[in-house]
Amino acid sequence: MEVSEALSRIDGSVGWTLGIIANATALAGAFLPAESARRVFGSGVPIIVGALQPRNSTAEPVDGGYLVNGRWPFGSGIHFADWVLAGALVPGQSPPAGLRVAVLPREQVTVHDNWQVAGLRGTGSCDFSIDNVFVPDNMTFSIIDAIHGNVVTGKKVMFRLGFPAFFTAFHVGVPLGIARRALDEITTQAISKSRGITATTPLAAQPQFQATLGKIEFSSKRRGHWQCKRCRGVGRKSALGGHRRQYCKPKSVPLAPISTNWDNR
Repeated sequence: MEVSEALSRIDGSVGWTLGIIANATALAGAFLPAESARRVFGSGVPIIVGALQPRNSTAEPVDGGYLVNGRWPFGSGIHFADWVLAGALVPGQSPPAGLRVAVLPREQVTVHDNWQVAGLRGTGSCDFSIDNVFVPDNMTFSIIDAIHGNVVTGKKVMFRLGFPAFFTAFHVGVPLGIARRALDEITTQAISKSRGITATTPLAAQPQFQATLGKIEFSSKRRGHWQCKRCRGVGRKSALGGHRRQYCKPKSVPLAPISTNWDNR
């Protein structure tokens, strides 16, 4: 979480992309069968990205595996990935039980250059598609296993957290880092900037500005410290029951508004 926050403070795109890579790589390492994990990680830690939302994608069962078809949005980091995760629905089955996650080499995926945006441009979160590609059964895993933290090859506590707690540290760190950078910028500018055509007093000397900035600073630091403490507390546990997963799961939800709170004022 601290790494994600520090990188996002420098550049939000960097923090977001690192989080996607770290989590996708962890998913493949923890939930693929052992022999498949050795294939993926045999030459070192690869760059893995992907999208789990099935949208209009399918994983058609065939002898020895699945024929995967579909198109996925938000492929952050896909331009320099080695492997790609793709969530696809088995026809005739309902999500999440029918959702398989396929892991396949980047060269079997088509990237669509459609990420023309104002924010987080550096993530390169283009759509990607897969056209009738055969994926062996041992290069897939059930999303149910990931949701419930039924680890296959990973041993660390974080792999047993399940969804969405598995992603908590990443999703907390990014908004906190972006918020920290916004506060740094406005604090620096307030020394010389004033508000209003006839204003002569810098923002930094105005009581209302000082009070507002202080409240946001306190909120950001309090929530960040609180979430970090909770994640570390869960991480120290050698075994996680359902109540421990719940302890960590929803806690990143109220943090995102911090990074946009200043604009709203």
